[in-house]
Amino acid sequence: MRTDLSTVNLKQFTTPTYDLKSNDTKNENLIGQLLKVPLLFCFLIFNLAFIQNIGAQIPADPVGLDARITPPTAGSGEIFLAVGPNQVGMNNTVYRLFYSLTASAPVDPKTATQYIFGSTAGDGNGTSAFGFMLTGLTPGTSYTFWLYQFNTSSGMYSNGFTSDVQISGAAAPPATNVTFCVDYTCVAQTPGFAAQQIYFEGGPSNGYRNLTNMGNNIWCGTFAIPAGEVRFNFFFAGASGAGGPENLTGLACTSNGAGGLKRSFNVSGTSQSVTYAWQSCAATASCGPTSPTDSPATPTCPAANVINIYGGGYPTNIATNYNPFWGQSGTVNPNFDPGTGNVVMAYTNFNFQGTDLTQTNASSMKYLHFDVWTVANPAITTLKVSPINFGTGPAEVLVTVPFTSGTWNKVTLPKSAFGGMTWDAIRQLKFEAFGGTPTAIYLDNIYFSTCDVPSPYCNTSAYHLGIPAETATEIKLSIGNSGENSMTVDIESATASPADVLIVEGAAGATISPFVEVSPGKLRSILRWLNGPPPSNVMLNVLWSKANFGGNWILRDISIPFIAVCPTIPLLPTAPTTAAPLPTCPSDQVISLFSNSYSNVSVNTFLTPWSQAPVTLTNTQVAGNDVKFYQNVTFLGIETTSAPINASAMTTLHVDFWSANATQFRIKLVDLGPDGTFAGPNPEFELTFNNPKLGEWVSYEIPLSSFTGLTSRSNLAQYILSGMPNGVVDFYIDNMYFSNCALPSGWSEQGVNCPGTNYSYNPTTHVYTGTSVNCYYPNSFVSDELASAQRQLCGNGTITARVTSISGSALGWAGVTMRESNAAGSKKAQLMTNLSEFSRREFRTTTDGTAYPQQFASQSRYWLRITRTGNQFVMFISPNGTTWYPAGAQTIIMPNCIQVGLVITNYTENSSVTAKFSNVTVTGGNQTKPASNGNISEDIFADTDFTVMPNPTSGYVEINMNAYGKKDVQMEIYNVQGKLMRSTKIDASRGIEEVDMTSFVNGMYLIRMKAEGLPDVTKRIVIQH
Repeated sequence: MRTDLSTVNLKQFTTPTYDLKSNDTKNENLIGQLLKVPLLFCFLIFNLAFIQNIGAQIPADPVGLDARITPPTAGSGEIFLAVGPNQVGMNNTVYRLFYSLTASAPVDPKTATQYIFGSTAGDGNGTSAFGFMLTGLTPGTSYTFWLYQFNTSSGMYSNGFTSDVQISGAAAPPATNVTFCVDYTCVAQTPGFAAQQIYFEGGPSNGYRNLTNMGNNIWCGTFAIPAGEVRFNFFFAGASGAGGPENLTGLACTSNGAGGLKRSFNVSGTSQSVTYAWQSCAATASCGPTSPTDSPATPTCPAANVINIYGGGYPTNIATNYNPFWGQSGTVNPNFDPGTGNVVMAYTNFNFQGTDLTQTNASSMKYLHFDVWTVANPAITTLKVSPINFGTGPAEVLVTVPFTSGTWNKVTLPKSAFGGMTWDAIRQLKFEAFGGTPTAIYLDNIYFSTCDVPSPYCNTSAYHLGIPAETATEIKLSIGNSGENSMTVDIESATASPADVLIVEGAAGATISPFVEVSPGKLRSILRWLNGPPPSNVMLNVLWSKANFGGNWILRDISIPFIAVCPTIPLLPTAPTTAAPLPTCPSDQVISLFSNSYSNVSVNTFLTPWSQAPVTLTNTQVAGNDVKFYQNVTFLGIETTSAPINASAMTTLHVDFWSANATQFRIKLVDLGPDGTFAGPNPEFELTFNNPKLGEWVSYEIPLSSFTGLTSRSNLAQYILSGMPNGVVDFYIDNMYFSNCALPSGWSEQGVNCPGTNYSYNPTTHVYTGTSVNCYYPNSFVSDELASAQRQLCGNGTITARVTSISGSALGWAGVTMRESNAAGSKKAQLMTNLSEFSRREFRTTTDGTAYPQQFASQSRYWLRITRTGNQFVMFISPNGTTWYPAGAQTIIMPNCIQVGLVITNYTENSSVTAKFSNVTVTGGNQTKPASNGNISEDIFADTDFTVMPNPTSGYVEINMNAYGKKDVQMEIYNVQGKLMRSTKIDASRGIEEVDMTSFVNGMYLIRMKAEGLPDVTKRIVIQH
């Protein structure tokens, strides 16, 4: 069912967020909701044909124009006009708007009446999106409007569009003078308050109007109202002019329409008057009780999760004195009975009050909870609370308590709201009242706890307007706290048609991100309070649409505590507590912009002046390691313009990235080009990484070949980082450097159930270096956690490696593996060493089965090998790579193609282990060339050897292979670019082999010898004809 536009009335116009598509009923419907469409309307989106630019200065066409009548101003000669931003405000482009009576529309629209931008509030000055009311038109008459984009430099217009008729409303029906009065007798007031107000939904002045003091707390106003229903409510204004609306919940004289709950009155006939008491349907105020007559609900948080201060919900508390004298004006009664038999604590004539406590370490607690009741007016009286700490951090931070007068308020304040307090030595608690005269408050169930407040929306079915009969609109809605100043809204369709649009509005004070798709069909928007703390209770509207169903839908006036938690929206840490993985690439293979591990090049700035505000940079440390912390990012620039980087010999860009709220991370490289300036061609390219893992370090090892549009990288000068959601994403950056330490071709770094994986490869020494951070899997051994570098092996084959070192904050295991897949519970054969007393073998014969480690004496045999023949997996160990000893065998049914690789796991859960592997080979299967990444070099320290003579040579060489015994040897010859020039199998039993290289051109070459069970050995040879 599509929304009836005549019933829609939202509180905020947000057109700049949307793509206004012509003839799109979904967008028509959605914009109708967003633009307060009332009972009489006329709606048109002008579709502007796409025109290719004829020359660089012709502006693009606007996306569209929304023009409509909005009653009760029908007949007033007013038209509402709105459009999105398009390209205006950039490159000398502005809007030009013309209009005319349709009956006398000119041939050239630019000769019609021109609207002067900047003359009406909301018109965007012609340089941004607008939404404003154009007045002075003739009622009951058709008008045509034309909107162009205009280049002020070239004087050229966009193509514009043909005339379309927009109908102004008919003459307005006669209005009736209605007097509205409100009795404020039960509302506490202070001298000097501003005039009380009434708010009309689309009524006179389309909003707030002042009332006049008639005496005896009665305020009235007379307004001309057209016949029919009028919807309104009263506002109380405090001494500062700020106040709040009345609470109309449960009142019979209201209606819940498009604008939410409002009073409703039908206007007809001659002059009328209506009088209500504040927050009542009665004409005369009847003030409620001045003290509670009921008790709050018994708390449900388990006692083990609570440190109690007051209340009968828990058997013990840490209070020692509920009424210490600190100079306060009031008294304390800890045994006030509201008539239920369950006593509460009464503070009468209250201005502030303290409680003495047994000094307690509450640092593990997450919240301060209490229930409070008062007749104080929140527009006048501010209530605050703070624990008082005698340990580390701030001693006292007063936090404002949200409350509604005349009812029990359940208050849960997060520890983060108390400005860095540690709560490690709580000795006192204090409540204070500010503004107005001393009042009375009543308290119960005061305690610290670790119990989260559950979100009422956690994978919860939601429907258009909250009507379950609207089955086609059903979504699963999740809303929850996601950080100190942020909330997250997720939706997924509950029907076959996936959700394709999510819009969140309201959430006072929040910056709301455009939605992103975090997984197929799952849309997310993040709310972030950048300027001041978030409200304790968040009010918002959620709008959505679906890909295969015409219509746009809304769930209005959602009220949710800011601290409400939904398990599917994890509450992530706001900052890393561990440093990024330590880089392992040798320094002579690195050009570093920022890292404690290397000498960094000269960087002009890590935050250019042209970075998009309000981004900020903080230089800080994590676990003693320097990092860059960027906040509120849309995009930011880093520059090395004084000394551009020549990265032409590098193969990868490494960046360590940590974020608690990023849904996307982007990085752009800009080169100055051959002339070394911004004047000439400046090659650039940007890569996008969607949905990075949150709350942990993500190590990006980016092949420079992926920057496909970066045709030169010898003068790199700009590095532009950006992310989503725009303007609210925060992230930490560390270890930003170029290197040529990428893993060889065919290999990849893919941790098994362990994000803390980092591998590098030194093409000079053929050494793999891996780091495992917190990769640890205890008994029951059904789910692995391994730092892994791996490649595919199809068919029979062998992996061999020598573990040369294990180091780190704690020791661990390193070795080789053959796995069915990268899943944590996949079938496997795994052989490892701790480079000390033990070796360790593991077999998992069924998926997700147990793989009990079996340890045995290592005997200093640190060469490891696993061989597959069919479904038979056999393990070997060796002290020298020549003599091999069986270490285990097992039949495991695995597919033809499996993953083989190098693995590391830790002794303990919170530790970092680094291991080095040399003499790594994978033979058999479909392997065709060494994993060299195009970089071949001499194995200077190889155990097995051969000699090449003469060297240099004019073309013929003799190769002595006596060290290989009777093995068959595969000889491969490469040029220095890593290209395979020749591959020949040789019988080593002949001892010496003559090789003809006369056809090779002069230069240096590399000869690699490979034999089953032995490490590869490579030698240089120089040809000089």
